[in-house]
Amino acid sequence: MIFYTMNRFQSDRSALYVPEELSADQHIRLPEEEARHVRALRLRVGDPVLLLDGRGGRIDATIERIERHDVYAHIRRRVLDEADGRPYIALGIGLLSDKSRLEWVIEKGVELGVREIIPLQTERSEGRLTIERAMRIAIAALKQSQNSLLPAITEPVPLRRVHDRFPEFGRTFICHESAPADSSLARFLLSSPRSERTLLLVGPEGGFSEQEVEGARERSALVVSLGPARLRAETAALVGLTLLSQYA
Repeated sequence: MIFYTMNRFQSDRSALYVPEELSADQHIRLPEEEARHVRALRLRVGDPVLLLDGRGGRIDATIERIERHDVYAHIRRRVLDEADGRPYIALGIGLLSDKSRLEWVIEKGVELGVREIIPLQTERSEGRLTIERAMRIAIAALKQSQNSLLPAITEPVPLRRVHDRFPEFGRTFICHESAPADSSLARFLLSSPRSERTLLLVGPEGGFSEQEVEGARERSALVVSLGPARLRAETAALVGLTLLSQYA
């Protein structure tokens, strides 16, 4: 199969999520949700669209037919994003009592290219997360940003279970306000070699406990600071992911 190049952001077309294996010159019926999206956007026959499969595929297509209940598209070409050239960034974040704040983190994480989101059960975490709703938010963010990789969102897990995954990553950072100023995440990223896989851990309201930080440190995690101010959990996650997306 031949893959072409395509600009990452296509300002002249709307993005739709179609999690299927598609090939050039194929004619498809869009998923029901995306058909509704086409109507909401008032797209017409012949309009170009960008289909995203969530696995790195970016598909150039046009609206071919709009019926009462169904919308059909014609695939023109498929482009495989060069995902191997970008780091694999996973975010572990403590559950938050206000689920809208955690959902905001998911939305922004997708926009910043995070590849995996791990809700954490910690000593100070509260609340819950509905995975189905979280995935809907992630898909909407994928279409908005036109990123091609939909992150995995795991069921909430205890922090201690994530320790077992540390060896999967070239480096693991755990954010904590007790970290000295000279242990900032930015300094680590600028002074150390890049890693293909990075895990960032951010606590809930109240942060990680000292025991949790020490447990992660003993298993090779680097304890880092995000600056002199004490940040809310969602702000800390956004700051950390922004740094990693630029320098990881």
